[in-house]
Amino acid sequence: MNQRLLLALFLLFDGFLAACHKDRYKPHDKFDAVGTKYTYMVNDSLSGQTYPVTVNIVARRVITGKAMNVWIYHYPTGPDTNYVYSTPDSIIFYDHTGKTIKNAYYLPLAVGRKWRNYYVLDTCKVVSQGTINAGNITYNDAYQIEEQAGGYNYYLHRTEWFLPGTGMLKMTKHVYDLGPADNQSWELVKIE
Repeated sequence: MNQRLLLALFLLFDGFLAACHKDRYKPHDKFDAVGTKYTYMVNDSLSGQTYPVTVNIVARRVITGKAMNVWIYHYPTGPDTNYVYSTPDSIIFYDHTGKTIKNAYYLPLAVGRKWRNYYVLDTCKVVSQGTINAGNITYNDAYQIEEQAGGYNYYLHRTEWFLPGTGMLKMTKHVYDLGPADNQSWELVKIE
C-alpha cells in the first residue's frame, strides 16, 4: 500500500473513533493560538465565592525580543495580562511586564520530571499521568504536577492537571503570604 492510502485509512479510522466517543477529548489544536478562549470556574476562599474567569488569547507581540502571545485573564475584579512564550520544549508564562516568569512547563512532560520556576525555592514535579474529568469532559493522558514554593513568610502548594496541547484542566492552590491563607480551585469548563 502506498503512504497516501495508509494516511487516508488512518484519518478515516481516527474520524470514526472520534464520532463514536464524543464524550472523550481529542487533543486541542488551539492551545496558545490567537482567538482561543478558555473559561474556568474558580472557587476562592478569600472572597467566599465561586465565579467564572475567562482567558482570551488576543494577540501576538514581541516583548523583550521574544514573540509571545497575549493572554488576558478576566476576573470579577478586573483584567490581568500574561505573556506566553512557547517553544517545542517549553511553555513559559510571564507577568504583565513580560519580564518576570510566573509559571513554566518543560516538555515533554513525563512522570518524575522536575524543574525550578522563577524563585529559588519554587520547584515543580510531574507526579502522575492519567485520566481526569473537567467541565463534564474526560481528558486522557493528563499530567499531575505538584509545585512547592517557600520563602520568608511565604508558602505555596499547587496541584495542577495539565494536558499538552490543551493547557491547565484543574488546579488547586494554597498560598500563605502574611495574611489569611488563600485557597483556590480552578476547573476548565469550556474552550472556544
